[in-house]
Amino acid sequence: MTDTKRRSNAAYQAVLHSGLVAQRAQQVYAIHYLFGPMGKREMYETFKARNPTSSVQVDSMSPRYRQLVDAGLLDEVGEHKCPYTGQTITVYDVTDKVPTQRLSSLTSLKKDYDTGINKRIDELENRLEETTKNLTGMINGLKQILDKPKQGDLF
Repeated sequence: MTDTKRRSNAAYQAVLHSGLVAQRAQQVYAIHYLFGPMGKREMYETFKARNPTSSVQVDSMSPRYRQLVDAGLLDEVGEHKCPYTGQTITVYDVTDKVPTQRLSSLTSLKKDYDTGINKRIDELENRLEETTKNLTGMINGLKQILDKPKQGDLF
């Protein structure tokens, strides 16, 4: 057992039993804990080999990396050539950090994003309304100037 695995047994147990980490993120974490440092595709292929009847797609596991890295539960520890794609990939490994709060779900991240977008839309609508009022005022002022009779127009 490596030092990282020995140090992170408490973290591993907390990830699995705390209720703070969603099932798919637990699966990603567990594969790294049990099989050591690897890239995303390697993790997915390891998962599929151990769960051949699973319908899980690699696309559903990939976003969990950002959640786990942001929570400090996985670290980017290097790069190597992927045995499946031949490309240079990022290698991830577990840390000894224990989760202290629920990992942000994609739904809550989307809500935060949507809230931020909606606030920005409101700000821009207010600025547009203010600009429209200003332009309307300027146009009305120009109309008044243009509508005033000129000195030569009196006779």
